[in-house]
Amino acid sequence: MSAPGWYPDPSGAPGRRYWDGRQWAPPPPRPPRRNNTGGKVLLFSLLGVVLLFGGCGALVVIGSAAQDREARESAAVSTPTAVVPPRPGMTKPEGVTFAFDENLGQGTMVATFDITDAVLMMFTRPLAQAKTKEILAWVERQHPEAQRVRVIGRFLTNDGYGNTSMSNVLDVTYARATVEKMNFDGYIEDVWALKDYGFVHPELQG
Repeated sequence: MSAPGWYPDPSGAPGRRYWDGRQWAPPPPRPPRRNNTGGKVLLFSLLGVVLLFGGCGALVVIGSAAQDREARESAAVSTPTAVVPPRPGMTKPEGVTFAFDENLGQGTMVATFDITDAVLMMFTRPLAQAKTKEILAWVERQHPEAQRVRVIGRFLTNDGYGNTSMSNVLDVTYARATVEKMNFDGYIEDVWALKDYGFVHPELQG
């Protein structure tokens, strides 16, 4: 088992526990035992009413009270209390500007960075891919409210007239569901190929 996530408790106990890729998170604390004394007093009181008056309506009240109590106890047991542990070494990517842009749709996080010029494109491409993966991993963990992640990579380009300018050579967008499928602790062959839409400059595509 290598992918972090929630799995059935390996001890066989009911519920699920979080696996961070190396070890299991501590089990959630058991809920305190409920004092049923009050419930028993109420039950015997209602039984006395039934015996005295023989009313069928009292039986309905007893059944309803018992079901409500069982439902509350069941909910208290099944509510998870464990918190997903932070990803080890998770820090904000350097050289990246993050901002929400509501004009692009609700919850769209835009991350912009300058692509490092490694002289040869065969080295520039993997560096830009690694930065894209780092951005997606950080947003996935630190911003659960982000429904989309748009990654923009800028690169210093020259035109035919000798002018230079920073141009967007990478503009890819990922839906939240797409990002959550990625195993950031494993090897992702081509993170740009997993985009939901956008473009990659031909020179970056290799």
